[in-house]
Amino acid sequence: MYIEASPCLETPLSAAQSIHDMLLQCWGGPESGLDDWGSTIRVFPAVPSSWPDVRFHDLRADGAFLISAARKGGLTEWVRIKSLAGEPCRIRPSLAGEPKILGNPVIGLKPLGGGAFELGLKKGEDAVLYAGPKAPDVVIELLPRDPSRRNSFGLRHDP
Repeated sequence: MYIEASPCLETPLSAAQSIHDMLLQCWGGPESGLDDWGSTIRVFPAVPSSWPDVRFHDLRADGAFLISAARKGGLTEWVRIKSLAGEPCRIRPSLAGEPKILGNPVIGLKPLGGGAFELGLKKGEDAVLYAGPKAPDVVIELLPRDPSRRNSFGLRHDP
């Protein structure tokens, strides 16, 4: 982030918001005319195929939720939802297959159609959604980067 010599800060803030919108979006509900069951959290809705491996931790979402997620090889591995207020959580986790809940199977997972589900989380509770035969390791760590793909602020530094 940076600030220019005048009250001009919109470029870095716009870049940060654009990346956030690629990772997580919240929209819908009856007022939008798109969903009749409320605002829906969408995980990895606009991540380009050139980013096959992506992770993020505790991005805030509508309804007072903290969302963390991991994607590997272009597929979502897991999505963690933490409720800060105890509201119903409507989410499209972008999982390939039927979602399962890691940890607390008492939390209901109600299908809403179109890849969306509703979870009944109480304040302070969290749930991890995943698909596949085996529960994933829910770890957020740095992804290894190829130095030849580094492009600091648009300037390529060839080794």
